[in-house]
Amino acid sequence: MPLNGYSSLCEERQRIIVSRDTGTRREHRAVNEKTCHVTQYKMDGGVVCDVSIRCDFLVMNDDQRDAYLIELKGSDIEHALDQC
Repeated sequence: MPLNGYSSLCEERQRIIVSRDTGTRREHRAVNEKTCHVTQYKMDGGVVCDVSIRCDFLVMNDDQRDAYLIELKGSDIEHALDQC
């Protein structure tokens, strides 16, 4: 289900959805094996601009009704959990 007023960063049935941290080599790859309808949104500085605690990306599998919050933090797992 698309977020009202925002465009998805990936194609509707994209097989691999890459969430990449600007300026670093950090990335997350979601594999859409069944080519379900998916959407991807930049949360930090995109959908959410005025909140200090937020994750980097939201990837949704609309066919299976699943949502994945993605925080690209590297090794600071505790800080990543605080932001999601």
